[in-house]
Parts: sequence; structure tokens; C-alpha cells
Amino acid sequence: MIRLLRERGLLAEVEAVAKAHCATVDEILGPRRFKSIVSARRATAMMLREKGLSYPQIGTLLGGRDHTTIMALCKAKPRCVCGGHFNDHLARPPHAWPTRGCVGFAIANANTERAA
Repeated sequence: MIRLLRERGLLAEVEAVAKAHCATVDEILGPRRFKSIVSARRATAMMLREKGLSYPQIGTLLGGRDHTTIMALCKAKPRCVCGGHFNDHLARPPHAWPTRGCVGFAIANANTERAA
């Protein structure tokens, strides 16, 4: 699955989400259902959905999950570690982003680092 993420150029974003949630990419793609890992998986699914991937494509990338599982993940409101919705952070100018512990900040940093 990591190979597929790398081929699509999405590995950096998934790593950023994992780092923000104190998880690893392997945990996000794996079978465990701990609350912290599910939260990271939900944020990852939402981020991939916003990039235009279909539910079946996201399910394949996230460890071969069924598309209905991904639909349920995307339906629930993802929350940042800081308690806010990660899209709220991305709507702010960069100087207003939180310094750590936030998925929105982590995704924005991944995009900035990749562009550099």
C-alpha cells in the first residue's frame, strides 16, 4: 500500500497526518482500531477524498478497506488533535497556523516541504 501512495505522490501527506496524530503510516494502513489510529485514518481518508479520489480508491490505499468503511470515515467529522476541524486551519493564513499537534498544520507543512 505504501508503494501505491508513493506512486500517486501522496505519501508525504499521509506521513504528515500520521506524525500529527503520533502514529505511523503502517498503523494507518493496518487493522488496529485504537481511537488515536482511527482518528489518523479518518483524517487521512478525508484528505484523500478532498484530493478527488473515489471511496474505492481510498479504501485500496488505506489497507484494502471496503468503500463503505471509507464512506463512514468521511461522514464522521474529523477532528484535529487540537480539537478543531483541520480544514479550519487550512483556511487561515500560514502565520496563524498552530505550531504543532494539528493535522491541518502538518498537511500544510508537507505540501510546503514537497514544493521546495
